[in-house]
Order: sequence, then C-alpha cells, then structure tokens
Amino acid sequence: APLSKNARCVIPGVKAILFGMAMNLVKNAFEAAPFGSMVTIRVEAARATVFSVHNFGVIPLEIRSRFFTQYVTFGKKSGSGLGTYSARISAEALGGKIGFTTSEETGTTVRVEFPVAAEAA
Repeated sequence: APLSKNARCVIPGVKAILFGMAMNLVKNAFEAAPFGSMVTIRVEAARATVFSVHNFGVIPLEIRSRFFTQYVTFGKKSGSGLGTYSARISAEALGGKIGFTTSEETGTTVRVEFPVAAEAA
C-alpha cells in the first residue's frame, strides 16, 4: 500500500546512492514523458519497500532488452545512456531489484524493490 504523507520508510543504504538512483529514474521519466503528461512517484511498504516512477511514455522495443545496460539511450540529443544503468548498479549494491513494465496502453513504470530494513520489520 502507498505510504501516508507522514509515514516513515527505512531503506538500508547510503543516502547519496539512494538519492542518485532516485534522481536518475525521475529525470529519465520526465525526459521520456509525453509533453503535458503526468509523472508519478510512489513509495510503498509491505514485505518489501518499493520505489517506483511512472510516465506515459513507452520504452522502444529495440532497447527494452538492454534498458539497464551502459550507454543505452533513445531519442535524446544529450543522453549519455548512463541513467538507468547507474540506477541498476545502485539498486543492486543496496540489495534491491530493479525492473520495468511498459506498454502503449499504460505507459512505463520503473520499479525498485528493497528488502525491508531490520528496524522497520
């Protein structure tokens, strides 16, 4: 379930790594979102803590299998292809898993799942 406005969520790790990962995913979501559409950021907690970013853009078929690898970019004049790669490395370094869903009907959601911190369990 989504966290309430004042809820506390503990993700074990280094603040700078978490911040960098989140910023890469949010920045990519805004860059890929169709003009005038909404980007949604969610944090959920249950058996795991989940950070997700959704936009109404679609990841092109030709890069889906390589989406989290180095230097993969599509349609950006100044994209380096390091944003989602860096997010994957950061998530994995913190014990998390990263993935995405994408379709013409629902857009794209990138989801990072972290194990619940011992003090939050």
